[in-house]
Amino acid sequence: MIAAMDLGIRGRRAVVGGASSGIGAAIAEALAAEGCSLLIWSRDESHLAPVAVDLGGAALVQQPHEDRDNARLAVGLLTRAVHIAQSQRSAVPTSAS
Repeated sequence: MIAAMDLGIRGRRAVVGGASSGIGAAIAEALAAEGCSLLIWSRDESHLAPVAVDLGGAALVQQPHEDRDNARLAVGLLTRAVHIAQSQRSAVPTSAS
C-alpha cells in the first residue's frame, strides 16, 4: 500500500486506464490512497477485478469491450470528466489578487 501524501485531491474523481497491472495499477493505488473516487478499466477484466478489490471498493470496474468500443468509451469518459472538472472549477469562487 502506498502512503498518502496529502496532495489536496481527496474527494476528487479520477479515471485510470490500463489499471490491471504495472504503472496503471500503481497510479490507481496512489490516487485511492489520496482519497479519490476511481473509475478503472483494462482490456483484461480477470486482472482488473483483484485491483478493484485491493483498492477497497473505491474503484468501479469497466467491463471489457471490443478495442473500437474501448476507444469510444475512453473518449466519452474523458470528455465527461473534463466537463465535470470545468463545471466544478467555475463553481469555485476565486479571490482577487
